[in-house]
Amino acid sequence: MAVAAFAALVQTVATIAGGTAFGAMTFFGATGFTAYLAMTATYAVLGAISRELFAQPSLDTMNGINFNVRDPAATRKIIYGKCRVGGAIVFFNTSDTDNNFLHLVIAVAGHEIESYEEVYFGDTKVWENGNYVDDETTDWQDHCLLSFHKGDQTTADTTLVSAATGFTNDHKLLNTAYVYVRLDYNAEVYVSGVPNISFVVKGKKILNPSNGATAYSNNPALIAYDYLRDTDYGLGESAANIDTPSVIASAAVCDATVNITGGTQKAFECDGVLDSGTNIKANLEAILSSMIGTVSYYNGKFSIIAHKHYAPVSDAVETSMIVAPIQVSTKRSRKSQHNTVKGQFISEENNYIVADYPIQKNASYITQDGEEMPLNLTLAMTTNNVRAQRIAKLVMEKSRQQMTISMELNLNGLKYAVGDNIKINYARFSWSNKEFEITRLQLIPDPERGMIVAVEAVENSSSAYDWVAGDATAFVVAPAISVYSGTEVVAPTNLNVYKHADNVDRKFRFTWAGVEAADNASPSEPYFKHYRIDFRDGHNGRSNFSATTTETHFDVILNEITWRGQHFSWRVTVYAVNVRGYSSIESNTKVVTVRDYGDFAPDPRQDNFVQGLSDSPTVSDINSLAYDKGIEIVNGTVITYLQVNPANVILNTTEFVYEDGSILPVRNAGSITENQDTSTELVSGGNPMSATEWVHGSNDTSIANGVLTGTGILLGQNFVIKSIQLADVTANYTVKIVIDSITVNGGGQLKVKIHDAETFATLSEQSYTTTGTKTFTFDSVGALIILSVQGTSLTDSIDYAISQISIKQTPINAFEEYKFFTPSWATGEVTWNGLQGEQTGITDSGVTYTLTGFSGANLIEDERKYVAVRLERSSASVGFSQSTITISAEWSEPEIINGVTHNTVKRASITKTLSARIT
Repeated sequence: MAVAAFAALVQTVATIAGGTAFGAMTFFGATGFTAYLAMTATYAVLGAISRELFAQPSLDTMNGINFNVRDPAATRKIIYGKCRVGGAIVFFNTSDTDNNFLHLVIAVAGHEIESYEEVYFGDTKVWENGNYVDDETTDWQDHCLLSFHKGDQTTADTTLVSAATGFTNDHKLLNTAYVYVRLDYNAEVYVSGVPNISFVVKGKKILNPSNGATAYSNNPALIAYDYLRDTDYGLGESAANIDTPSVIASAAVCDATVNITGGTQKAFECDGVLDSGTNIKANLEAILSSMIGTVSYYNGKFSIIAHKHYAPVSDAVETSMIVAPIQVSTKRSRKSQHNTVKGQFISEENNYIVADYPIQKNASYITQDGEEMPLNLTLAMTTNNVRAQRIAKLVMEKSRQQMTISMELNLNGLKYAVGDNIKINYARFSWSNKEFEITRLQLIPDPERGMIVAVEAVENSSSAYDWVAGDATAFVVAPAISVYSGTEVVAPTNLNVYKHADNVDRKFRFTWAGVEAADNASPSEPYFKHYRIDFRDGHNGRSNFSATTTETHFDVILNEITWRGQHFSWRVTVYAVNVRGYSSIESNTKVVTVRDYGDFAPDPRQDNFVQGLSDSPTVSDINSLAYDKGIEIVNGTVITYLQVNPANVILNTTEFVYEDGSILPVRNAGSITENQDTSTELVSGGNPMSATEWVHGSNDTSIANGVLTGTGILLGQNFVIKSIQLADVTANYTVKIVIDSITVNGGGQLKVKIHDAETFATLSEQSYTTTGTKTFTFDSVGALIILSVQGTSLTDSIDYAISQISIKQTPINAFEEYKFFTPSWATGEVTWNGLQGEQTGITDSGVTYTLTGFSGANLIEDERKYVAVRLERSSASVGFSQSTITISAEWSEPEIINGVTHNTVKRASITKTLSARIT
């Protein structure tokens, strides 16, 4: 409410108050009772903030704080505590004849700071605690220059003034913390261009009123005190208008230690960045969020209150002070009570990026409330995950204090202030020293009762401030995202040297594990170009020869490179090179002495050699080695296994012979691969039938123009019959009759009857007296039936006209099934594999494709091992399905070859096509 809104009340209230009580009061430039009214209005605003525990900072204050901006109108940053920040680029220029030097001036903060701790180019640390970083790949002192200014400078950066035009001795950037950065051009170092530059800093120095010292601190109470007094970016309030004892007490609350898993930490710390472009209220709320604090204005002064359970004021509220009945609300609205708290903070554990702190929830509260009632709590000035969890939990506990009261007191109520814990003795509610926290206090003039102290308070309890170390849950630091820079190349591994298989003297083959995805490399090199293999003098390291190849092997006759004696040694190294010309590090080196040529094993990747360290490889081992090498297995293939030691010297050889076996396919005898009409329509419009196809009982029936008609039809007379050939299987059939007209004389009916042609047994009999489409079914176990159309009465005749009669087999699921058997002499355990080939309609609705016996224990029938494949299509799914499958089997049998028993691997395969159709 605006101060002017109270103007009409000033005289009246002043009279009531005697006109002198407020003469000395001053508030934001107003004096006397006008100031008092402004103060009471302010109580209402700050009280509302306190009532919601504390207001939350905007997430906008957390976004982009680690990035640089180029904006001539950029706002200034206020840094408190320790955090990682970017800055505003206020100068940008190049020098040197080829513009090899890029000069940047980055303004970090609009005030003096304590120190610079670290510098990052992107996510790479390049400077820390006064020293440039020299990692495995880059000595950053060779590629950049950093000159730091903390904001206390009085002159311009002399190095920059002399190095670049446009920056003069007048550019002092007073009261601005900035860094001069010179980047030395190097395409290999700055692969992505100018990096984003950020700094870990310790921020503003602040006054501690308890000792009068100005020094760096991240104490939230002292930071709030500084911001209230800051005349550049803060409220600019006089220190005389701030309650110093509340600041000192709250600072002690923040510095108190609390137990956490593995040690202790300060209760509250404030680390973060404020923006001068953000309104003062929002910035103050961000600071207060780090200590669950409040700022109240009482008796002409601001008080800063950190979150803790304070001992109640010694003077209790007695019944004699209460001038009106206390109003009680026993339960808060669901909007302001919470059982779950979650949100984001700036994570020091995750290199000062925005992260989610672990959710705090209370299962008991959720059960009481019947659902989760979450609060999204942003902590823009908190960087420790445990402290963020603690704040979240305490906020949740505070919201669970349900009872709120409103009461009116006489002037004795002025002994209390917003934030005080008070005790109330009130016989009406049987309260004895019941504890409440004041959230709002106003002095209200009343024409009849004089001055009234209106108080709002919320129930309070020391249990709402409890925290134990085990309340915190694990915070998982997100792994760094690896971005391909183009400078680091995956190195080949497992360099080996072999005697070449063609036995040319001094001819060697060098092999290695490749770096491409096709080589199953992990990680793989996405921009591979070729390999480079270097041959150096094994004694002095001088290069003698270098070659490139895209293969993972290289053949060379060492004496042809340059002649050396048989005792000469070569130092051979292989590198991977990417498309930008960068090479992998030296990680694969072999020293080869020419005279040792005869001791090397042949390359197992040549011909059908495989090698391993085992002295008794299994058939599965041999199969795996052959598969990995890409050996094509056909009937009669011989695989030579070389047992070698770790030095690659051959210890033993064993031959494995592959022979084809055979697979017997057995088709299910009951398979029905197609379901279709058993007969064409017997009578069909547009397709006239010849009368000779039917047996007539008289001339009163005829077929003309596709219509069967009958006149004066009686039972046993004037009938028509037809013999129909059905499929020679047991099946169910559906008869369809379309009666266009029927005239019934007396009790006559039209009768349609199905007989077995051999036994003349009735399979079905139906009678009709009305027109329309009629259907019925019957089961047939033979191939021939008789259909008759006649009357049902000897005396009452009928007339009819039938335009359609058809008989179709009732649809059933179509399927085809095969069983595949190994030979009877195959005794070993069989490994089956089914490779599907061309397919049609396999994914249609109602289609199942089942493979049985391909895993687990072998299926056995008649002492043979087998698998089964079945293709089935539902009768409700009209269409055609077909699949080709190749079945292969593999097993081993002991076999004597040249007097030596071998585990001979047998393989067999067969290809079949299965189909099923529903029409």
